[in-house]
Amino acid sequence: MGKRSPSLLLAGLAAVVWATSAAVCKLGLRSCTGFQLLLFVSGCGTLSLLGLVLITGRAHLLLEYRGRALLSAARLGFLGIFLNSALYYYAFSRAPAQQVNLVTYTWPLWTVLFVQYLAHRARPTLGRGAGRTHRAWWRAAPLVVTFAGVALALLGGGAGSPGNGFLVGDALALGGAIAYGLFSARIATRRDDRLVAATLYFGFATLFALLWLVVTRSMPALPSPAEWAGLIWLGAVVGAGGLFFWFSALRRGDPVLLSNLVLITPLLALLFIWILLGEAIRLTSILGCLLIVGGILVQARISRPRRPAPALAVVALAPSGLGAEVPETLA
Repeated sequence: MGKRSPSLLLAGLAAVVWATSAAVCKLGLRSCTGFQLLLFVSGCGTLSLLGLVLITGRAHLLLEYRGRALLSAARLGFLGIFLNSALYYYAFSRAPAQQVNLVTYTWPLWTVLFVQYLAHRARPTLGRGAGRTHRAWWRAAPLVVTFAGVALALLGGGAGSPGNGFLVGDALALGGAIAYGLFSARIATRRDDRLVAATLYFGFATLFALLWLVVTRSMPALPSPAEWAGLIWLGAVVGAGGLFFWFSALRRGDPVLLSNLVLITPLLALLFIWILLGEAIRLTSILGCLLIVGGILVQARISRPRRPAPALAVVALAPSGLGAEVPETLA
């Protein structure tokens, strides 16, 4: 247990700071639009990550990105940070934070499904064992369990049910989760330095947000000191700090154990939503969250091959710059 303690502590710190994202984002959207918030948060995240890159002596790796590698980073930054965050932020303006939080956390399931699809497309014929490798496609249990959790949370009654006009927000959150799942699957097999790659993804997201605001003539005014505090928290602490804690934990501990630990993040997020926003957390939201996490764990379980094989950790920068990891094994 002693050897595991540092990695568990670091992963726990990452989970706690990530869990604050939903509530703090909702507060930030009271004074700016989704794209304005995206500009400030991704900008703070870029500067913080760049600082970590310089401090850890990785600047030379950043300078190695040229041509196709840089274009690939731009595409991934658009998909995983810019598009996902834009959908995530605008979902908060159309639905209660607890609903957006729960729908967003279906992204690990989409990640696993996209990983399996991309692996199957890359290796369509592997001999007689190929069919057994990809049987998870027709094993719908994880999908059913996860979306039962989503349905329970959304249809559980109260002011936040879809019947009361929040379907658009729920759809935006689901779109963000799917986009982030595809992004996570795309980066699953990349061998880039994680911190350097994250810096580029955030940097390109900042550039895309700036271009959007210039074209639409909706540049924001400078935030107040109190607003800056929230923006710096989201970009520097939740984004860069969470990733630093997470990557440090991965270097010291078992990725599967740690990824199971950070699945408490959506539950912790409900607690912060209650504390910071005053939203009454329904029992159906808690039960729905447990089902969503259960579906992710079931998917990870049935995706394991019968024979031992090298594990591939699907490392992602979860929605709004949150870091997380889904345990997945490809035969």
